[in-house]
Amino acid sequence: MAVRTLTAVAAMILLTSLMAITYACAPTISSFSEAQAASKPNVVFIMTDDQDAASISAMPSVKRYLAAPGTSFYNSFVTTPQCCPSRATFLTGKYGHNHGIKNNKLPDGGALKFQGSGADRDTIATRMKAAGYATGYVGKYLNEYESGYVPPGWDRWYGYMGAYNSRQEGRPGKYWINENGRRKIYRFSEQHDTDYFSQRATAFMRARKGTPWFLVVAPNAPHSPSYAPKRHRTLYQNTRLPVTPSFNEADVSDKPQYVRQAPSISKRARAGLAEDHRQRLRSLRSVDEMVAQVVSTLRKTGQLSNTYIVYTSDNGWQQGQHRLTGKGTPYEESIRVPLIIRGPGVTAGRTRYEIVANTDWSPTIAGWGGASMPAADGRTLAPLLSGNPVTEWRQRILIEFWHGAAFAAIRDESRTYVEYGNGERELYNLATDPYQLNSMHRSPDQQTLTQDLSARLQSLKSCAGREACAAAEGADPLPEPQPGP
Repeated sequence: MAVRTLTAVAAMILLTSLMAITYACAPTISSFSEAQAASKPNVVFIMTDDQDAASISAMPSVKRYLAAPGTSFYNSFVTTPQCCPSRATFLTGKYGHNHGIKNNKLPDGGALKFQGSGADRDTIATRMKAAGYATGYVGKYLNEYESGYVPPGWDRWYGYMGAYNSRQEGRPGKYWINENGRRKIYRFSEQHDTDYFSQRATAFMRARKGTPWFLVVAPNAPHSPSYAPKRHRTLYQNTRLPVTPSFNEADVSDKPQYVRQAPSISKRARAGLAEDHRQRLRSLRSVDEMVAQVVSTLRKTGQLSNTYIVYTSDNGWQQGQHRLTGKGTPYEESIRVPLIIRGPGVTAGRTRYEIVANTDWSPTIAGWGGASMPAADGRTLAPLLSGNPVTEWRQRILIEFWHGAAFAAIRDESRTYVEYGNGERELYNLATDPYQLNSMHRSPDQQTLTQDLSARLQSLKSCAGREACAAAEGADPLPEPQPGP
């Protein structure tokens, strides 16, 4: 590390003091001094695809390099349990009913809808770039992304093109990447896609040492068909499928129609789920290696102490709970996702139990970078990262889903309340029924509670903006995001 002169140190102290006074104002200039750059933290945001929260237990590097020195969030949820709407919420900080991406494909969703609506012109990328950050995106973007288009705000772009299927266009074993506007083709047999993403991510971090940067790394794993590199194909041979009390639920008479119509899981189907589970873990092992490589690169380049690392997923995944496989439901396995954060000032080895959501991800990052996201519905997680007591926080969030068995739901500290588009309802007391086996929506002594929750749900479904959504979520609006945890 270079030795600074007394003059330079004095200048940095003065500059830091001035920045503390003006930090709440979003920067509008594109050039920053070296001292300003040094005062800004880097951010690497890692988002997997369809990862259930429980699978973190099989990721030793995530536990060692992120959870142990960082803070984990037990009650971390996505507000729409589906890839494209959830990713749009990350980029904008908005609930789905405000950003308008309600499906994975046209006409209600997908990359073209996000671009055509103009939503891509005001995202965490454009905000961080305006705040003086170098920006990069590596991996899956939004569903149906297949063009040479590079969205606004990204300096370096390595976007995965098309569906996650190695037999695209009839040519087995290949995948397509938009590399800064140029379409490139790679073979899984020569370089697994997660390894490709890891290589591009670490190169980005090394090249931008000394400049504040924001990088998103979005591997496809463990999304089906859960490709694993050859070196991992024999792992987890004896690993069993996790079976909770809700697995292949016997009595679904209290459930909505789509669950009642789901057949019981046969022995053959169960065996298939078990192999799917093992394959998901195999695909995640390369992600775990990527996390270790990211941390190693940051350490070797002297950037680790000034870098926030966020690890999460775009939605969860059901593996036979309530007879269902997949996502897009209001059940815990579908909406709950891992969320782990390490970085400057973040309390090490701590688990927080407050309710947090993907609406909070970009406001948190913006706060670290001194940027502003005035249209976001979420809030910064900074108060939960320092270890200090937090007296005001949300009590509930909205979960939305618009197609198939469409629903809107409230998830609060101890309950899940659901209203379906066809008029059906569900109500679970998670304190006494954590596996959501017995819906209480028909119970006579729960009707007052149901009416109250229904009214609160209507407020959440129409909220827009930070103050209105904070009020609907049951907490006083918090101050604007500030730098640091």
